[in-house]
Amino acid sequence: MNHLASLFSPSSIAIVGASSEPASGTNSIFLTPLRQYGFRGPIYPINPKVSEIMGLPAYPSLSAVPGPVDYVICAVAAGLTLPLVEECQKKGVKILHIFSAGFSESGPEGARLEAELVSRARRGGVRVLGPNCFGASYPRSGLCSMPDMGKEPGGVAIISQSAATARDLTESGSRRGLKFGKVVHYGNAADINETELLEFMGEEEESKIVAVYLEGVKDRRFLSVLRRVAARKPVLVLKGGRSEAGSRAALSHTGSLAGSAQVWRAVLRQAGAIPVETVDEMEDLLVTFTVLRPPQGRRVGIVIFGGGFCVQAADECQNEGLQVPALPPETQAQFREFISAVGTSLKNPLDVPPAVVWREDRNFRTLAVLDSCPEIDIILTRAFIPVSTYLEGPHVLEAQAGAIIRAGKELKKPVVLVSRYMGSPGSGEIMVRLLEACREGGVPLYPSVVRAARSLRTYLEFMEKTP
Repeated sequence: MNHLASLFSPSSIAIVGASSEPASGTNSIFLTPLRQYGFRGPIYPINPKVSEIMGLPAYPSLSAVPGPVDYVICAVAAGLTLPLVEECQKKGVKILHIFSAGFSESGPEGARLEAELVSRARRGGVRVLGPNCFGASYPRSGLCSMPDMGKEPGGVAIISQSAATARDLTESGSRRGLKFGKVVHYGNAADINETELLEFMGEEEESKIVAVYLEGVKDRRFLSVLRRVAARKPVLVLKGGRSEAGSRAALSHTGSLAGSAQVWRAVLRQAGAIPVETVDEMEDLLVTFTVLRPPQGRRVGIVIFGGGFCVQAADECQNEGLQVPALPPETQAQFREFISAVGTSLKNPLDVPPAVVWREDRNFRTLAVLDSCPEIDIILTRAFIPVSTYLEGPHVLEAQAGAIIRAGKELKKPVVLVSRYMGSPGSGEIMVRLLEACREGGVPLYPSVVRAARSLRTYLEFMEKTP
């Protein structure tokens, strides 16, 4: 699978169909990110109408490029791709990435064109990624077609048949502290497919966890490869096209046929993978697996302002198979030393007043007491920052952010933060600061208690099965 090494770490790239307009779609998706992310090799824009694009020399054809080219991005009309394959063969290109659409996803004529393209490419030793795809990203080599993902490399790998899904995960996940390694959108999978990519990421050590979104399977080896990879590392699989409507959408999106949701879930579990139902669930699990400090058990200590929120949090945690034990008398006595008994509950969940939440020292001390409690394995707390109060005095935000940073760095047990601020003036600033605090402290952040609890349950079930 040496060709896949060239997919993620090419020595040079040509962009066929690069535009003289800097803000064009092709340049925005490929040329600009490659330069911003510091791709280390030469980049060759191909456009017969201009001699320079964004400060780089432009060439009239691939054949006119003076040096060798490993990786070609094709952004011209589908009807122009067959002559490009011939040029790639003569140039010794290893990977031809077809960004263009108009192939099997568009109907029988497009399917015939796709089959002919792949047949010609294989005869000449050229591997095809796509068609109808954004391609690969890899921060270590400066390769990027997901321009909103972080630049710091990490161990999260993504294999996605959908560009939108990959971009959603990399953009939102980066804000929540995820660090990505190899990310690839493979589109129609006419040649390089989901199984080959999974096998590659399963064998190399850099990818610590693999998230897969697929709409169909092209390679009958998929389940055997999945079983082998899942025995080495966590593999999350989101299957699109499980419903009748979703199946129709998948066929028109990437030309993939779909199957029954129940059958897929059963098959994935038998293979040792973790089936997920939504992109949100996949992102939550990636955060849990990579950011959470591993807990010793399922017993959760809950710290929240508001009796109703406490009741709901306890219900949601127990509904997901977590335990919410009553705190021992000695732990409750520790809380009484600095928390007024008026209007509070110290049994678990802890219903604490704003006077505790809005002071960093008391907030942290509350978390520290739970950390020392032998009946607790995980600490779950919720940010309480009314937007109106924040606008009057940002100290309510800084106190909670400071406590979270200290807790993540100084406490032994994992801390989980929940915050659901959204859609009101000032809420964006609040979320940005909380995300910063969580990244600095190594604390996972979730938008709701139920999503946190569900992700923790899945994580713990996986860890309990893992030798």
